[in-house]
Amino acid sequence: MNTGIVLSSLAPSQASFLEIANVNNMVQEDGYDFTIFIENMCRPYLPINCSVMNTSEMWSFDGLLITNNLLSTLSAIKVKGPSKTLFYVNDLEWLRNKKDFVQNLRIYRSVDYLVARSQEHAMAIQNYSNRTPDAVIEGFDIRRMVNGFHPKLR
Repeated sequence: MNTGIVLSSLAPSQASFLEIANVNNMVQEDGYDFTIFIENMCRPYLPINCSVMNTSEMWSFDGLLITNNLLSTLSAIKVKGPSKTLFYVNDLEWLRNKKDFVQNLRIYRSVDYLVARSQEHAMAIQNYSNRTPDAVIEGFDIRRMVNGFHPKLR
């Protein structure tokens, strides 16, 4: 079961820490196969127990691609490969810097699975995009995302 995580970079941030730590736990405990796709390469601040590739390699990926921001989600949507895209809305970006409503709406409506990180975020996403998130998963729980949305497990 291939699962890909798309990150902006490996630089220290709360989102990248949660994602890398959860991936490492699942690789060690359950033997899952992950690939981390990076937009901007830099030296990781945590050891990574899976393969790391540039986002230009997503075209041949077959599995579930998990994204966490609008830019990486747009990159995953543009890939015409066999993958399914899960957008974990970690941040309500349109409130600050991503104000292109038409493009944001296209992203929110084009993903295969939309997941909010809290019930409050789910309500805000529903009001903004007129799409109800498929799930609410707190703390970037990759195990729940993979087990609930991976095409080969459904």
